[in-house]
Order: sequence, then C-alpha cells, then structure tokens
Amino acid sequence: MRRVALLLFIALGTSSCFGARSIERRFYMLHSSLENVDRAGERLPGVVYVRDLEIDRVYDKFKLVIRKSPYVLLYSGSHSWAVRPNRMVSDILSETLVEAGLFTGVTRQLAAGRPDYELSGTVRAIEAETGSEPWRARLSLGLQLARFDDGKVLWRYDLQDAQPMGQDLDDVPEAISQILDRGLRTAIDDLRTMSERIRRLPPARGDRDRDRDRDRGSPRPAAEPPSEEEEPGGDDDLN
Repeated sequence: MRRVALLLFIALGTSSCFGARSIERRFYMLHSSLENVDRAGERLPGVVYVRDLEIDRVYDKFKLVIRKSPYVLLYSGSHSWAVRPNRMVSDILSETLVEAGLFTGVTRQLAAGRPDYELSGTVRAIEAETGSEPWRARLSLGLQLARFDDGKVLWRYDLQDAQPMGQDLDDVPEAISQILDRGLRTAIDDLRTMSERIRRLPPARGDRDRDRDRDRGSPRPAAEPPSEEEEPGGDDDLN
C-alpha cells in the first residue's frame, strides 16, 4: 500500500512539473504576392467558376504535414493551417485570375448565375520535407479548365516544385506561397497562349440549346445552389 502511495505521489509530482509548460500553437496562412501579374494579352470571354480544389487524403488536415522520408510522415501537434490548405490555394487561384483579367468574370459561387467555364483540380502534396539538409517546402497540384455545360476539358496544368527553407516550420507558409506564385504565373501565361484555340472551339450543345430557347422566349435554367462552406476547426483524427 505504501508503495502504491509513493508511486502515485511521484506520478502526480511529475505531471505537475511537466504540466506547467504550455505548448504554443502556431496557425499559418498562405499569401499571394501576384498583385502585379501581367494583364496584357488574349482574354477569354465568359465567366469561370473556381471550385474548391480536391486534396489527397493525407494532406486533408489542418495540422502541418512533416515528411521525414519517403516512408515516414508526421502531423505536427503545434503547427497548423488556419484554413484547410486546398481552400486557401483555391482562393489564391481565384484572386490571381481576377488580377490577371484573363476572363470576363471569376466566381467562387454558383448562385451568381451559370458560368461558362469551370476550373478544378487536386492538391496532391503540401508539406515540409525535413529528412535532409536543407529543409524543403514542397507543393504538388494539378489544374484543369473545362466547359461548364458539357465538361469538355480545354486545358490542363501540373505544378510540382520544392523550395529550400530554414530549419524552422515558421518558414513553411512563405516558401509554399512563393512556389504557388511562381506556378500560377506560369499557369496564367500558358492558359493565355491557349485562349485563341479555346475561343475557336465549336460551342457546346447546351450553349446552342440555350440560344435557341432564348430566341423562343423560354426562361433561363435556374443556377445550381452553392455548396455549404465547411467551418474551420481542429481535426479529431490526427495523431
């Protein structure tokens, strides 16, 4: 009995000593610096709807993903994204398209009306690689532009890049943001070169049907309702 009491005393004392420490939580945001993106060149008439990008399940977390090796990754207990990373990338993509003036209009909601194009894609990786020196931030994503009415894919783009950074996880959001800026600048230039070919494509059948219905005085189909926004918060399933 005295032994049990002694062990309990030691356990409580140890817990009290370590419990005095408070772990500082860090929350990160991505930031775009493409305010001066080139607006010159060809333009696509019509409105583009930018969907929330899909994201690989491994990275569909608030907590920062730390890659120790090709076989080992960790979820940081004290470093997290303030917003789901795929949503941050989608917002920056939309803002970049607005700044570039590549389309007549850019929307993140379907409630505003039926768009002409849909831009979608997948975030395949967004992580800090710490298994070797220097540490690196890595981003991999794929984008595609499709006609909204018939889903015909008009353009695809892949971004896979990594950037050296300091040995501090606070450097991750800036490094990822710089990778994203470089990639989106290249993507805008590539899409602009494709714009003339896209404009020359025959219209989708849905476009022709709408033109015919409009000539007959038929009402325009109602827009699809917007999807519900997910509230940001913690992940209960993280290790």
